[in-house]
Amino acid sequence: MAKKVKEEVAPKIVLRSEEADLAVENRLIALYRLQQICSQIDKIRIIRGELPLEVQDLEDETEGLLTRIGKIKSEIEAAKDAIADRKIQMQECDALINKYSDQQNNVRNNREYESLAKEIEFQELEKQLCEKKIRDFNVHIDNYNAEIEKYNEVYEEKLADLEQKKSELDEIIKETEEKEQILLEKAESNEKLIEERYLTAFKRIRSNARNGLAVVTVDRDACGGCFNKIPHQRQMDIRMHKKIIVCEYCGRILVDESIAAEVQSELSLEEKYFENALVVNEGKKEVLNILVKENRIEKISKSPLSDLPFNTEYIDCKGLILLPGVIDAHVHFRQPGLEEKADMHSESMAALAGGVTTVLEMPNTNPATTNEQALKEKIKLAQENMLCNYGFFLGLTNNNLSQVPNINKDDYCGLKLFLGSSTGNMLVDNQSTLEEIFSYSAKSNTIISAHCEDESIIKANTAHYKSLYEGKTAPASIHPLVRSSEACYKSSAFAVELAKKHNAKLHIAHISTKEELDLLEAGDVSKKNITAEVSPNHLWFCDEDFEKYQNQIKCNPSIKSKADRDALRKALAEDKIDIVATDHAPHRWEEKNKTYFEAPSGMPSIQHSLLMMLALVEQEIITIEKLVEKTAHNPATLFGIKNRGFIRENYFADFVLIDSKQKTTVIKENIYYKCKWSPLENITFNNKVISTYLNGKKVFENGNFFFEKIK
Repeated sequence: MAKKVKEEVAPKIVLRSEEADLAVENRLIALYRLQQICSQIDKIRIIRGELPLEVQDLEDETEGLLTRIGKIKSEIEAAKDAIADRKIQMQECDALINKYSDQQNNVRNNREYESLAKEIEFQELEKQLCEKKIRDFNVHIDNYNAEIEKYNEVYEEKLADLEQKKSELDEIIKETEEKEQILLEKAESNEKLIEERYLTAFKRIRSNARNGLAVVTVDRDACGGCFNKIPHQRQMDIRMHKKIIVCEYCGRILVDESIAAEVQSELSLEEKYFENALVVNEGKKEVLNILVKENRIEKISKSPLSDLPFNTEYIDCKGLILLPGVIDAHVHFRQPGLEEKADMHSESMAALAGGVTTVLEMPNTNPATTNEQALKEKIKLAQENMLCNYGFFLGLTNNNLSQVPNINKDDYCGLKLFLGSSTGNMLVDNQSTLEEIFSYSAKSNTIISAHCEDESIIKANTAHYKSLYEGKTAPASIHPLVRSSEACYKSSAFAVELAKKHNAKLHIAHISTKEELDLLEAGDVSKKNITAEVSPNHLWFCDEDFEKYQNQIKCNPSIKSKADRDALRKALAEDKIDIVATDHAPHRWEEKNKTYFEAPSGMPSIQHSLLMMLALVEQEIITIEKLVEKTAHNPATLFGIKNRGFIRENYFADFVLIDSKQKTTVIKENIYYKCKWSPLENITFNNKVISTYLNGKKVFENGNFFFEKIK
């Protein structure tokens, strides 16, 4: 659904009469000559200025490589220390096992014997965990050594490049300094000529500015209808000028904003021109120019566009990457009923800050979105509070399928099925009901998004580990054992079997194990009946991270092993997994700091999901073209989101601009989630979301938002 955004205050314009044309004609000729000379000087300075930057970049890269090598060596030492600690811990476990075994030989009743057996089982589990950690650390050490070897090779190459660039720089400095001096002398001569001959005429025009003569605001770069006749490069020169400049076609003078403010009148900027953007779209990366009219893309061109309306807003995108706005097909914004954790306003604000322009929200709120009334009430809340585009899933239960055909399909994006209980108990476990649900999906061509975890396995595992840790503090690291790979695979296989039996459209949410990938096929998302998503969290974290993050990364399904994570990454690149969706699920910090069995599952991620995926691009795990496919193109195709998710003419202008040369460090002060925490705090990403455009309107830029509460 489209959103209203606050109209930006537009600069205003007054064009002068023709009487000043003759007064500035000669000045114009001299000024144009001066501008040509200055342009040559600028080009020389640019050439001379870019090379030192290249040298500095190379120096920074070499220093960065040395720093990285040093950090890796530190990581190796830390891993060796950790292995030593785990070996000591295993020795302690063996000692306790021997002690408890000896005690078992002397006990006289079953209760004591069983208690000792439980202690022995616990120590055996601790030993297994230690052995796994040692294996993991050894793998890390091997990988770190390989990294050091690779970085050393790159370091030597960069040093050679650096010496060559320094040599080139010395030659260019010597050559261009002489040329610049000659041009500066010419410029000074022309400047004196202008000031001596035409200063009086210019002062007269300036004094008459209040009467509407020759006044145009510099920052809006317009000079009546003639401005767009000026060659593109000259338009750029005029836009960049900060003081006074004369249009080389008509003689109108552009003056500073303080003068223009005296004679401004209303001017609406309905069109935006994105220049020189590196656009990633439909498998291609290319520099393009995009004209946006109102809320849609009017024109896409490889060449600069001309004859644009004088009130067009120019957005210089040189050096920036322009992506389609992210479509996040799995979020929990907690409203209604759980507003102490999050709400539509706060989380959609975080979404926009992260380049997410469209969200599909889940039904496990309070009340749950499982009937027409609850759905309409949620839509009304969204109209009042949501700041981005949105859609809602309709939740299924053991007894509400009969109501679904009576609900307008335009009001929901799909059906949500919980085959394992999670936040908000909406478990569907009745076999005949499940058969009917999948049959309805096929007949109505309605997609089912399924949370697949086998409830019976989870309950058995939970009871086992509660008993094992009775009287002790259970670590969060047992979460992958409680919500196990077996539970995920059994449930997903069951759902796939039902989907194939009824020819239904099944979408497996937040897939987390390598075993489940055997249930999927690679291919075009538009031709599949069975599709899957993965969350950035399952691509980023693995079970080794529980030691550091504890309950912060407790989510359902659980974060699994490094092998699972690597398999998921590979499957995403090979099109077995079709989309990336966050499963953004915030909880209060106080809740997450409870003991393992009491802490809720779920973590916030929507503001940083694009940065996480761009980091995977840097690591060459996926390409940026594949990132766009999985975060924008495929979600739009899969869920039938019309005219969004692609950079195409006549599509809605949902964009995000990325600067790959700026960094983003996640700190509490720049987190927009209502819960005000993230497991990514203090992590620095090598990309920055510069701005987000929603339906043609700028809604976020460099930490500032541009919208008002929807009426």
